[in-house]
Amino acid sequence: MGNLGRVFTGRVISSKMKKTAVVAVDRVKMHPLYGKRIRSKVRLYAHDPKNLCNDGDLVRIIEARPYSKLKRFRFLGFAERPSNSLSVSKESIKVSDYSDSSVIESTNAPTFNTQDTDPSQQTDEIIDEQIGRNDQ
Repeated sequence: MGNLGRVFTGRVISSKMKKTAVVAVDRVKMHPLYGKRIRSKVRLYAHDPKNLCNDGDLVRIIEARPYSKLKRFRFLGFAERPSNSLSVSKESIKVSDYSDSSVIESTNAPTFNTQDTDPSQQTDEIIDEQIGRNDQ
């Protein structure tokens, strides 16, 4: 088969473009004279034909042919996928699951009566009630 290209592991920092993911790859080099480790971060554009990458995913990318002006890498697979990256279809969410009226009633949001007074006066009254002040 031969040499297929260099493989990098990095974190997806942007997946807003179609079929493209921006991957940040951390690299550590030694200074040639002083021997101190120098950390640098490189942003690489990778071709993701099925739009599988989400922000925060740890992915593996491989060097490939030029896909565009900036894209020179191809998405190879996931090294790690955080639990907060959601890939949920609209069909899997039911409206009935979120239509519980107790959730709406449990909020402590103030209600405004907009018929006879202006909202700024109502806001002042609510603040006075919360801190226990009565200036009547």
